[in-house]
Amino acid sequence: MSRSLKMAGKATQQPQPLNKTQAQQMIRRSPQQVAGWKALGNCLIKEGQYEEARDALEKARTLAGNNHEVLILLSMTEATLGDIRAAQILAEKAVEICPEHVDGRCQLARVYYERSRYEEALQQVEHALQLAPNRDDTLERKALILTKMYRYQEAIALFKELTHRRPDYYAFWNNIANLLKDIGQLDEADAYYQKSIRLADNTPIPYSNRLTTLHYNPAISREVIFEACKEWESRYAPQNIPPRPRPTDLSSQRRLRIGMVSDGFRNHPVGRMITLMLEYLPRQEFELFAYSTNNAEDPLTHRIQQSVSQWASIAHLSDEKFTKRIRDEQIDILIDLAGHNAGNRMRTMAMQPAPLLVKWVGGLINTTGLSAIDYLLSDRIESPPGEDVFYTEKLIRLPDDYICFTPPEYVPEIGNLPALENGHITLGCFNNPTKINEVVLTEWARIMHELPNSRLLLKGMQYNSEDLCQQVRAIMAEQGIEAERLLIEGPSPHRELLQTYNRIDIALDPWPYSGGLTTCEAFLMGVPVVSLPGPTFAGRHSATHLVNAGMPELVVDSWDEYRARVLELASDLDSLSTIRRHLREVLLQSPVCDGPRFAKNFTIAMRAIWQRYCEGKQPAALTLDQEGQAWFEGDSQPMQLQHPTPAAGSEENAFNFAFKGKVVTLDNGALLVGTTGFSSLQKLGAFATIAFDPTSKVTNAAQLQAAGELHHFPHVTLGDGREGTLSACLDPAMNATLEPLPADQQLPGNQEATQVIAKLPITTLRLDDIEGLENIDWLLLDNMNDSLAILENGEKALANTLLVQVRVNFSPTHKNQPELTQISHWLSRHGFSFYRLNNLQHYSHLPRRDDLLKQQATQLVSADAIFIQSPHRLEHLGPQQKSKLAFILHTVYQMHDLALSILESADAQNGEKYLESTGYLEKPLPPTNVAPLPRIYLNLSRPKVCIGIPAYNEEMYIRETLLSLKKQDIDGVKFLISDNASSDKTLEIARSLSSDDGRFELVRHSENIGAAENFIKLFQESESEYFMWLGAHDYLSENYLQEVVDLLDREKETSMACGIPFGIMDGKIFGPTKEAIYDFTQKSPTERYLKSVAELANCTIFHSLFRRTDLNGFSFRKTISFDHVLISHLLWKGKLNYAQDSTYFRRYFLRRETSSEERILGKKEKLKRKDFFEFYTSNLQSLLEPADITNKKTLLKQSEEILKARFPL
Repeated sequence: MSRSLKMAGKATQQPQPLNKTQAQQMIRRSPQQVAGWKALGNCLIKEGQYEEARDALEKARTLAGNNHEVLILLSMTEATLGDIRAAQILAEKAVEICPEHVDGRCQLARVYYERSRYEEALQQVEHALQLAPNRDDTLERKALILTKMYRYQEAIALFKELTHRRPDYYAFWNNIANLLKDIGQLDEADAYYQKSIRLADNTPIPYSNRLTTLHYNPAISREVIFEACKEWESRYAPQNIPPRPRPTDLSSQRRLRIGMVSDGFRNHPVGRMITLMLEYLPRQEFELFAYSTNNAEDPLTHRIQQSVSQWASIAHLSDEKFTKRIRDEQIDILIDLAGHNAGNRMRTMAMQPAPLLVKWVGGLINTTGLSAIDYLLSDRIESPPGEDVFYTEKLIRLPDDYICFTPPEYVPEIGNLPALENGHITLGCFNNPTKINEVVLTEWARIMHELPNSRLLLKGMQYNSEDLCQQVRAIMAEQGIEAERLLIEGPSPHRELLQTYNRIDIALDPWPYSGGLTTCEAFLMGVPVVSLPGPTFAGRHSATHLVNAGMPELVVDSWDEYRARVLELASDLDSLSTIRRHLREVLLQSPVCDGPRFAKNFTIAMRAIWQRYCEGKQPAALTLDQEGQAWFEGDSQPMQLQHPTPAAGSEENAFNFAFKGKVVTLDNGALLVGTTGFSSLQKLGAFATIAFDPTSKVTNAAQLQAAGELHHFPHVTLGDGREGTLSACLDPAMNATLEPLPADQQLPGNQEATQVIAKLPITTLRLDDIEGLENIDWLLLDNMNDSLAILENGEKALANTLLVQVRVNFSPTHKNQPELTQISHWLSRHGFSFYRLNNLQHYSHLPRRDDLLKQQATQLVSADAIFIQSPHRLEHLGPQQKSKLAFILHTVYQMHDLALSILESADAQNGEKYLESTGYLEKPLPPTNVAPLPRIYLNLSRPKVCIGIPAYNEEMYIRETLLSLKKQDIDGVKFLISDNASSDKTLEIARSLSSDDGRFELVRHSENIGAAENFIKLFQESESEYFMWLGAHDYLSENYLQEVVDLLDREKETSMACGIPFGIMDGKIFGPTKEAIYDFTQKSPTERYLKSVAELANCTIFHSLFRRTDLNGFSFRKTISFDHVLISHLLWKGKLNYAQDSTYFRRYFLRRETSSEERILGKKEKLKRKDFFEFYTSNLQSLLEPADITNKKTLLKQSEEILKARFPL
């Protein structure tokens, strides 16, 4: 991405400007005088000392109140430091106070621009130009805004006018070049870049922009580009570079500190290519530091933040200050993820701030040209043999792809092949339009001539420019392609962009600069991509993704072969349809998306170059073979790697489930795959799941496949191998390959639900006939298919199965539904023993009426029967299989006692370690880098209600809390206590009171992780239909839980149910607490949300019982008052209602020993109100994005205004 020269703002002019010394003297003479502090802030801004400037200006603001000039300066400072929201509030206030102040309007235009609110930015800049028509900085701001609005010709005209006014200012020439490059006028752009370079002196921005642009031009050779890359260093690298830091600890096996610098830690090619790998990197190997060169955040940012040890935005730091920070933080390996693109820190890299410097994704289109960078991470396709001479770095060739693709969380379903409906082939390319040149269009036109009536769909940001569209149409017209055959579209939100792939049959890769992320996304949507590699790294992105995804035939060597491959694909629509159906799974199961595999290779590479450094050897080319061996150029043997030595009590010395391979799981009916916790199970990397989904109820298979190994087969079921019939019923939950019973044999509540509306043929497979299925460890069968037939036709396949779960009916709804006696008889004859029933479901004979205050269900209708190998068979199981069975019992079913028994039968000492690791025995606290044993809650046996009790030093009150829970007479409830490393007797009391009640589970953290993290873990590590947080010093009235559960069951539009709040202080009960009772029963979600933003103060309702699904997609953040945002989110989803006959007793304290911030974080650290503002706005945006609401901007503005009024910064 090219970099426009962004304006830092213009410091307000004083009538008689003071220099820094004069300002400081004025402050010493008159410390209460505003002018001195304001002048000092102004001087510090000019010197780039923004944090010091903010302190001075805050002092001026305190003295002056709302002085508009001070507010403008503060806004400039906050914007530069990255707090754009605070900058906006300050600028808006300044304009409100003094609407005719030009600097105020310009600054407000700047912050609107930074927040992508371009229409509003343009309004402000137009107003400023009315006040002062000839200000260059205002005209420049307008041109930058017009650029973002795709009004390219207007922006070019403005910049050209500015070059006439100030012909010696390089930035104007650079920005014209960027615009010309964006609309494909590469030669003209190059002339403007060169003019800008001549004027820029020691500023590298225009040179870096030109260097990137050279890669798009088909007329520029690899040799010319290589020389240009090397020239950057001679022009812009600092002359005096201090010696590289040398660590005092040169142990090759120690934990390494790895720094990464990028502006792409977000939904950006960098974020999409590193996140999955980061999540699988072993914590004991690396301490990761992420340095963001901007302040952008989105959900992908939050995933990255959770994967690293330290996160910092360094946008406001100069290259020199950033270099110092790297040295101070003693980074061992610094990885550049920006290249010469936007936000780059090439000068920092040139100053050699770490022992080893590495280049990886992010502007990785060629060598960096910097001799300071030791290594470049590549692969054998991106950098074939013989390419090393074109790199100043030593190449690290990974055995697979050089990136690991992280698919988005929202992946549309793949549609049918468009050609089947359209009657013609639609070709497409969604790459950056700058990559589409005359050479490419000419070749594509030749293809279109051989495909009668074919269409070409081009989609990209710059196509909002009609000039560019006309340019494309003109080139194609010269080649004989009519404009009607060209579909040219501007940008769309990413979800819609992915959906657009359902309109194209074949994707065409550009040249000489190929696609990268777009190629992965095309595959994800089932669209094959044909690619001709270009001469540089930039031209081989697609090639490596295609080859490593197992489709090397799509990579060609010439334009003739390119054309032939496209025609070959287009000539066989049946084959193309088959490819479309399977391409997503091909990609997701390939090394391109294999996070654990990539993390392993990355670990090997980093440890190898570090070990070589410790041995005192110079960097050398490194190749990793398919076995993961590290071969340095010139060595006759692979390097024997050293890894961190496990500490006592560390992960390696603690208990681990030890077995080879994965747990092969067969799920018929999507019992397992359809649960909300399955994606968490996938992320463990320990399960290989085959799911037959006869009713096609799994709609997010692609997302699940991205998380782990899943083979999903919709509209197929196990059975006897004959064609079956799928009965589609009025209630989709009753769809089955079994015929529903007549209405007079159904329970009253099922009579309508089981009405058949359609019958469809369906394929059934004999389990014993499935080829390549060597064994099944865990079998799950639902109750909507013929389980007995499945078992009878799978005797051989189930010979070594460890555990079988069968859903059985006690009150049948369909003919031949499995009964416990039949299933138990077959399994017992084949070496299995019945163990227990899980997930008992009951039917209520009470009438379905809205006025019922309570519900009761007493008739058992179904349950999940669990069978394990018989004692005799268990005795003869090998250690590996015993460990695997114990792993399933522990991870999925939480059957710790049986897991222990099986582990001990193989190794008594291992069993003792298991008891310690699961908290059944006291043990020394483990180091913080020890990961807990996996525990995944699946609704295979999930409770209806989970109550999470976060506790920290509550010995005085927790007894009353737990006793009130023990008195709750309700089925299907789980009480999960999470002790936050209490230093008093909280844990002892909790153990004593909960030990005789199976509804309780107790978890203890090894250190105080803070209340916020404890709240989050309780929610994320549990599974239920309804959830509630209960304060460990609060308590509930009798029958409280039944009352609030009945309320949620009865009131489907209610999201939150709470008892009447009462208070306790100094042992005295008072109430009802009027300030904790709200009216949030409005019909409109927006009305409830905004009302909560305006009114929430006493947040007792945070402890409401709520529907877990209403918090789906909620992004937790640890901010001050985070409970406000969570409550508002739930109120968007539904209403708040109170259970009138129940009481929530909340304890209040006159004085607390720790601050609220310390309690939230578990450590002494300040929380900023601006982060709370950002959290609220981000949450509302996430709710508005999919909503069918026209006035989204107005709602966001209303929310911001309410927050500003209630919580002034």
